[in-house]
Amino acid sequence: MRIVSLFSGAGGMDLGFINAGHEIIFANDNNYNACATYKENLNHDPVFKDIKKIRAFPKGDLLIACCPCQGFSLFGNRNYSDKRNFLYKEIIRCLKDTKPKFLILENVKGLLSLYKSNFFNTILSELRKTGYNITYKLINAKDYGVPQDRLRVFIVGIRKDLNFNYKFPKITHGPDTITPVKLKQHINGYIEYIYDEDIKESLKKYTTLKQAIGHLDPPEKNEYWNSNKYSYFYMSRNRRRKWNQVSYTIQASGRHLPLHPSCPPMKKIEKDKWIFTDEEHKYRRLSIKECSLIQSFPEDYNFIGGLESKYRQIGNAVPPNLAYNLAIQFDEFNNKL
Repeated sequence: MRIVSLFSGAGGMDLGFINAGHEIIFANDNNYNACATYKENLNHDPVFKDIKKIRAFPKGDLLIACCPCQGFSLFGNRNYSDKRNFLYKEIIRCLKDTKPKFLILENVKGLLSLYKSNFFNTILSELRKTGYNITYKLINAKDYGVPQDRLRVFIVGIRKDLNFNYKFPKITHGPDTITPVKLKQHINGYIEYIYDEDIKESLKKYTTLKQAIGHLDPPEKNEYWNSNKYSYFYMSRNRRRKWNQVSYTIQASGRHLPLHPSCPPMKKIEKDKWIFTDEEHKYRRLSIKECSLIQSFPEDYNFIGGLESKYRQIGNAVPPNLAYNLAIQFDEFNNKL
């Protein structure tokens, strides 16, 4: 399929769709370094421009859009008047102008509950009015081989004149200590495991931090956020996962990143308060390369810009391995053509 990509960032979602055999015909972002990273790695030159200033979009088969999430995030201010909250209207404008067969949107879990779900329901209503049947699901990236807990909501639209029912991909990975078999689907799209022996062989084990980054040498000081300052908020949670676990969510800010699994443990001493159990200099946050691999980018993916810009590009991206699993679910439609 020919893909139009909005809010493309460093290209995580797009890379997954490229790996599934699709073609990017248009990409756009307003971050200079993200556009440079995209061009460097995906051999396509995105339009570096505020989306509101783009007058016309090319016609494609699929529209991909990953709106900025800061206005929706559970960790942000959640200000209703945040202008970024309304960038979805640019997606609506593109849909009305080009009428692609499909659309797929990604955002943070907080979008589901923002203002008692009213904002989310408004977006769904506007998408439907534009001429699309809409389905959505909350997905954890670790269930598809990405070595991190990362919950994101994906919205898929199918143009109403098409005879196609998109099915979200079945999970491919699960825990190694239990055998998940039957899956209970909650209203919000999250999965709860129920245990049995019937499909033991059908799931691979979660990809661990050891598998993802255990081969890397220690980073140089200019390759990670090396400040020893840890905010009250940072110390309100455990920030360290073990080598045999998946990572905590890779965020778009160096100072909020998880600790490297080689660090000593943290200890909870009271509600919302953790401490380091060893000398502070023995703790460090994950490096750029480590975050990139945990996000499932290829090892040779080159990010352009300063340290914090690279962290932001990586943390804002959709993991390519997850995007690939979403992309191949369109194969059934393409095989009918």
